[in-house]
Amino acid sequence: MKRDDYAAELTGFEQRLLDGLRAAHVPEAGLSPATPIRPRPPRWRPVLALAATAAAVAAAVIVPATLGGDEPGQQHAAPPVAPASISYVRGIAGETYKSLEGGELTVEVRSDQQVWLSDQGEVRVRTEPYRQASCHATVDERPCDGWLARYAGQLGLTTAPVDQRIGPSPDTASAVQPTTRELLAEPEFTGGYDLRGLSPDPARLDEVISRLARGWYPGPGKPIPTGGPELDLQKRRVLLELAAEPALPPAVRLTATTMFGQAEPAIDRVGRGGTRLTVATAMGGVIVVTIDPRSGALLEVERQVPVPPDNKRPATNVVAGTFAVYLAVDRVHSFDETR
Repeated sequence: MKRDDYAAELTGFEQRLLDGLRAAHVPEAGLSPATPIRPRPPRWRPVLALAATAAAVAAAVIVPATLGGDEPGQQHAAPPVAPASISYVRGIAGETYKSLEGGELTVEVRSDQQVWLSDQGEVRVRTEPYRQASCHATVDERPCDGWLARYAGQLGLTTAPVDQRIGPSPDTASAVQPTTRELLAEPEFTGGYDLRGLSPDPARLDEVISRLARGWYPGPGKPIPTGGPELDLQKRRVLLELAAEPALPPAVRLTATTMFGQAEPAIDRVGRGGTRLTVATAMGGVIVVTIDPRSGALLEVERQVPVPPDNKRPATNVVAGTFAVYLAVDRVHSFDETR
């Protein structure tokens, strides 16, 4: 997928992604076991859309009067505070590539990124140039020198900073380039459903997870799981997809993590300690999710994909995985406010 010419023409991919961004920003009604899960057409759905709605206007705060002429102890109502109406995510998006240079070459590239999305659908995207974070070769390290400069164009990796803001008008509704695709990944199992308003209650969450697992289409010729180990595996995959959603309330993520089990201590790419959850995907890959076990905050999501054997591998670089490190997910008041 090409990702160059970022600030020039807007692509069809961007249109689909912004459609997903808008679809995620509708008033929430909550989801209970009695509420049917409404399928949506598969699309690039944003993970930045916070599950909580904007907070209500703050109640008037009573403060002691200090201005001259007021009676001692007189109280004044502070002006109401406007609710934060923009979803914000800041993180590091990256990819891992493998090639047969220097024996076998493994390269990791990263880009610092920020995305703002208003409740009205206006988007601002800031991305820094991709940088070569690491490179290792099994035989000869020399191909590591200048690897990113040689292949950035071929792989669509942006080499210049971008700061782009797009309004909610349908005429400009193709805002977010594929450069943000790690931060805005489409979940494999839950991407076609509206999951906002989930309850952290284990029984209610298990009801939703079971329905999602039973409703997932496994592919031509494969039976839809109805019970046993196959359904248990599907439920674990759905649980991990939920845990990987930055939009998910931390309390729900903690419940999903407890239900998932089999967690192990881990350190993310920026040195934060957490709990790691891992599950195999239906396509032969692996999803690794790292969370903060105390707060329920999402720290990192990595998606590893199978690499063809050497005798079947193309001569060019192949993607071995993608990852997103989440540094801040919050609601803000303006497109200039950060966390």
